[in-house]
Amino acid sequence: MTVIIDPRGSGIAENMIVGTFIDMGANIGDLINIMQYYASHFGDINIQIEGGQKWL
Repeated sequence: MTVIIDPRGSGIAENMIVGTFIDMGANIGDLINIMQYYASHFGDINIQIEGGQKWL
């Protein structure tokens, strides 16, 4: 699968992108590892992903 994110489409935040990846079936552990790796360049971070309510 290829996902293209057009940066000209304003109004999308990083938490919305991560939530979309999770809804599409992405591995949560992999997402956390990727975010921790890239954020580590800026300092220590704490990532928490909690279950939420599905929109009907």
